[in-house]
Amino acid sequence: MEKLRRSSALFTSGGVANDWGRRFVGLDAIRRLSDQEFIGARGQLTVNRVESTKKGIRLVADWKSNAYSGSSGFEFVLDGDVIKEMLITEATVRNSGSRC
Repeated sequence: MEKLRRSSALFTSGGVANDWGRRFVGLDAIRRLSDQEFIGARGQLTVNRVESTKKGIRLVADWKSNAYSGSSGFEFVLDGDVIKEMLITEATVRNSGSRC
């Protein structure tokens, strides 16, 4: 439970997690997503590449959990030192014209 509280504290109060088009807005919604598909699903992230974007960072990584396993892109739009938006998409490597 403590891990879930700490992970949601990484987001702004109005933060957004967009998981392949499914939007979760606010800390409670992000916490529920994490309960079911991230920490609660015993997820393990193996980072293959880190890219800087205009508004944050993007990881290309392999994800393995009880809910999903495969490669994905994880884009983080930052607001200072917290996450404003996390966007999970296909694991393509993007050029400097990234959406972030």
